[in-house]
Amino acid sequence: MEVFHCEVPSNQIVPFYSGPGQSEGKPKELEACRKVIGAWAMGATVSKVDSMGTVCRLGARP
Repeated sequence: MEVFHCEVPSNQIVPFYSGPGQSEGKPKELEACRKVIGAWAMGATVSKVDSMGTVCRLGARP
């Protein structure tokens, strides 16, 4: 799963879309939504990058 940031005017309505990012059925209004701001893989542990760029795994067990 990926979460995208849409760089559009605040009054522009962004349509809901759930599907492949490169799909031909993706609405043209979503072309401004290219910057990935979050991603998640099934079964992955939670990770956080701190201000120094260090990846911290949260809830990971040795």
